[in-house]
Amino acid sequence: MSRLPEFDPRELDDAQKNVYNIIVSGPRGKFGGPFYALIHAPGLADATQALGAALRFNTQLTPQYRETAILIAARFWLNVVEWDAHVPIAIDVGVPRECIKGILHRDISNSVAVEYRVLHSFCWELLEHKQVSDAVYSETAKRIGLEQVVELVSVVGYFGLLAMQLNTFHILPDPRDGKPPPELSLSVVSPNAGA
Repeated sequence: MSRLPEFDPRELDDAQKNVYNIIVSGPRGKFGGPFYALIHAPGLADATQALGAALRFNTQLTPQYRETAILIAARFWLNVVEWDAHVPIAIDVGVPRECIKGILHRDISNSVAVEYRVLHSFCWELLEHKQVSDAVYSETAKRIGLEQVVELVSVVGYFGLLAMQLNTFHILPDPRDGKPPPELSLSVVSPNAGA
């Protein structure tokens, strides 16, 4: 059960209404997820939604690499909202199911393209060790370039911020976002996911 009051857009103050309207009229097309919490701090919500729109819709990262990074962040934070929303997107943009399964189980098969294995190593080192080794950094930069490494770090950090909001306020998945196939459900590794 959410720790937030029931959301009613008719009860928003002017600053909250402004952010709400920006979100629903922007590339997301709907209001939900972490913004149920963030709307209670409208200045922060506005800055967060603007950064998120830039990271999701205006980077040089390919959609496949972006969604891979988002899933790694969701898996690290055991966040079912992000996981459920982004597995279908990842599949739609062409992230191999074997890669998604590897992220879920923290074991990327050597049969998965090397670019995904490199991204997996980079993101997990960053999240777990708060650093990236020289070898993994060099290999990632060689494959995707400096600009995309900066974007990759930013995507991982941004979705960590969202996951912390979602986890803290017990925000549940939105049925509008769809569900992953059962074998790619986060509940496979986290029985409390979504509770």
